[in-house]
Amino acid sequence: MAMLLCMGLAACGKEGEEKAGEPVVYVDFTFDDVEDGADVPDVAAEGAGFKVIKDENGNGWAVSKNPADWSAIYFGTPDKEGNGIYLKDFCIETKVYLPVDNAGIDNDGGIPMFVAAEGRYDAALAWGTEKSCINLWKAGNTDGGPIATNDREAYPDRGWVADFSLESGQEYVYTIIGRYRTDEDENQYVTLYMFIDDQLVLEQEVPYWPGGFGLRAWQSDIRYDYIRVSDIPAVWPDGREG
Repeated sequence: MAMLLCMGLAACGKEGEEKAGEPVVYVDFTFDDVEDGADVPDVAAEGAGFKVIKDENGNGWAVSKNPADWSAIYFGTPDKEGNGIYLKDFCIETKVYLPVDNAGIDNDGGIPMFVAAEGRYDAALAWGTEKSCINLWKAGNTDGGPIATNDREAYPDRGWVADFSLESGQEYVYTIIGRYRTDEDENQYVTLYMFIDDQLVLEQEVPYWPGGFGLRAWQSDIRYDYIRVSDIPAVWPDGREG
């Protein structure tokens, strides 16, 4: 899969921009200039894919084209010259919204990471009537359960930091920060820190391989206002210095 894809939105022209004291931003996708009902443009799609819907204020949101089934889009990260690069240390951020009148069944959305021939990780953000959680899956290898999860009752030793609760009709910022390392045998790892707004809720180290990012939806009507991929910021969502 070709992982360098540039959406014809607010993203193009912003990749790789850098200001003093700010991290380099490689992707900054917004959907305000996309026609209501149109497909999210210029990305690799899987399943039903994603479309753009406009709210009453004209703001564009990406959402699954079929909230009763599987949908995904994938994209890469370009450098200043537009060439595809693979990030080792990174921050991916999106603002999400679950509509009150949503049509989702499981509302299991979130962010795929390191999408490549080796596979991908799905940082699945799930909204439920009784429990909200993040489950980190290695796609295609789910028999042993999630690699990391907020379901500490079922998996108490898999990265749980804090519980959180999400409600329909509200907006939340979902942020994943990845910090890369190698060991003495040159094995590659990345520690993933996952935040809901300013709260760290999940932390887990996993094997690293080069790949791109995306949006996913399993029976989900979760909406995404923007997608931003950057270097690790100087100040993290919980206020710690990066």
